[in-house]
Amino acid sequence: MKDEICLRLEAEVLNTILTDKHSFISAAAINAPSGIFSGEEHRIIYSQAMDYFFETGLAPTFDKLYDRLFIQGSHHELRDYFLNVIQQASINRHTGNIIKRLTEIKIEREIRNCFKNTHESGLDFANKLIEDFNLILQENIGGCIKEIRNIDVAEEVLKELHDGLKGVNAQYIPTLIPNLDRQITGIPKNQVTIIAARPGMGKTDLMLQLMRNFMRQGLKPGIFSLEMDAKSLLIRNLSEAANINTLTIDGRELNQEEINMLIQAAKKYSLDDYIVDDTPRQNPESIKAKINYWRLRHKVDVIIIDYLTLIQTRYQKQRYDLEIGELVKDLRSLAKQTGVPIVILSQLNRDSEKRISHRPQLGDLRESGSIEQEAHLVLLLYRPAEYGVNPFEGSNYLYYDNQGSPLKAEEYMEIVIAKARSGRTGVVPVQYVPSIHHIEGARCVKV
Repeated sequence: MKDEICLRLEAEVLNTILTDKHSFISAAAINAPSGIFSGEEHRIIYSQAMDYFFETGLAPTFDKLYDRLFIQGSHHELRDYFLNVIQQASINRHTGNIIKRLTEIKIEREIRNCFKNTHESGLDFANKLIEDFNLILQENIGGCIKEIRNIDVAEEVLKELHDGLKGVNAQYIPTLIPNLDRQITGIPKNQVTIIAARPGMGKTDLMLQLMRNFMRQGLKPGIFSLEMDAKSLLIRNLSEAANINTLTIDGRELNQEEINMLIQAAKKYSLDDYIVDDTPRQNPESIKAKINYWRLRHKVDVIIIDYLTLIQTRYQKQRYDLEIGELVKDLRSLAKQTGVPIVILSQLNRDSEKRISHRPQLGDLRESGSIEQEAHLVLLLYRPAEYGVNPFEGSNYLYYDNQGSPLKAEEYMEIVIAKARSGRTGVVPVQYVPSIHHIEGARCVKV
């Protein structure tokens, strides 16, 4: 690409992302370094725009960036260029593709320079190239060429085994639901986990229970709540913490003792220990950009999305299930790239309601795309009492809560482990108390 064409496209990219919020979010999701721009002025403007985003969480506008560069900042030499070149450039709707191409050009240029500037020969030459390539990929796309030796693998495996003896597994985050963790170890890091159910089964309450359990381990969850607003989620958390029925809180039928309990519970959730974004109908680019922002700015440890089919897809597919499959594939790549596990809630289709038992199966996910192929772990929720089925009738087991009291039929929930690449499939009984949105493990004793 000729220099003048390259500079023109760079100016168009900058004008577009400062004019159109969605274009900026797409660019932020790619998270390319400022070095992809060949013009020094462009590098400064792009870098300042991204810094503004990661500091504020907002897409910059021309006015905001003008203030940052020339009123608060000292880049006065760029003022005329910013106003006469960048602001006057054409709008280009292929911004994402141009940024990717500029990244490729930068990588190609730096790789050619590696060959020019390397004076070693033989194995030294090869090792130097691997080292240089590694640095180039890390800087530009976060990739890494690894030299894997048998001794390194052995040491890593031995460390994992040693940690396992101490009850620690660095590859998983425990759910703190004991009988579930015995089966799956925990939520896998760097991977996508799917939690799916029919409406009314308790998906959101399980999400909130996991959120609380993650926080108890000193982790910071980031939640995209596309269906329920942040206030409603907080009321559910306060209900669980104070052991007060949500209907009592919503109806304002509280005595002074209950009010005091809620005040104490609220203090716990006033700290910056979790993040909720309740913007409805978000698109994939927005979610990816915000995950990058949360990871860098707020150091989030796990992402939860409630729920999948409310995400507004933009993929050019004829079938919705294929669009959803592409989205989950993107999120899986993002989990691997960032190291942050992503838990996605999803609806099941109606097939389970055609069965006599109504128990869900992995195939019930198919209308939501081929997401089971991308997920490392798939959990399905089932409450027999919701279908008028007594879960204890004809059973060879008795079920108890953690205090040793017999479990009520309406509190019995099954977490069906439909897929676990590194664990065991099966059914895990838990206690679910819908009135206070609480879920914990249940004990079963064979009769």
